[in-house]
Amino acid sequence: MSAIFKTLNLFGHKLDLAIEPFPVAQSTPRDLEVYASRMAAFKLLDHPKKALFFKPGIGLSLLEETRLNHNFRFDFVERGSLSLSHTRGFGAALYSKENLAFGLDIEWSDRVVKPEVLRFFWNEKDHPSFREKPFQLWCLKEAAFKALSIDRKIQGHLKNPVLSQIVMMEDSFYLEIAPKLQGQWNFSSYEIKDCNRTLAVAIAVLN
Repeated sequence: MSAIFKTLNLFGHKLDLAIEPFPVAQSTPRDLEVYASRMAAFKLLDHPKKALFFKPGIGLSLLEETRLNHNFRFDFVERGSLSLSHTRGFGAALYSKENLAFGLDIEWSDRVVKPEVLRFFWNEKDHPSFREKPFQLWCLKEAAFKALSIDRKIQGHLKNPVLSQIVMMEDSFYLEIAPKLQGQWNFSSYEIKDCNRTLAVAIAVLN
């Protein structure tokens, strides 16, 4: 399956998006999905260890070097900001040369989020249109969660938020327990022609 590379201009920022496939899309173990997201990141960053990461077997051994630190950032990123996501068969990376707080979430668009599950992440202040779009709301809150978790001690809230504390508005979001922490969101989709399916891409950027 083909990789996707896009340069996005969102909310006054230039963001580079890479979506990288892993060959066994229907039966990918979680570590291999994580691996695919790191492949996407190393391509975007043109990291010195990129060549090693793409050698079978060796790249998987480097996963421990690419874990999040206690500030929800990646130590291997020397400059700028990075967010990663993965779903069955694909990994994705979103990168900016700026020092930003943003989050990325990718999911297959045909994934079903049952209405009864909505209560676990719904906030009564969420825009009412999301009641009819639980999948989109879930993806956006996952992305916003990542954005709000970055440097959380600096932001003034010591604990990671839960999804139900994130309020999604028509084109923005904020954290209910700390309303000054707010940002904007974008939701788009990309057709994966090799398998006739569509990947949903949710991006949340703190102001």
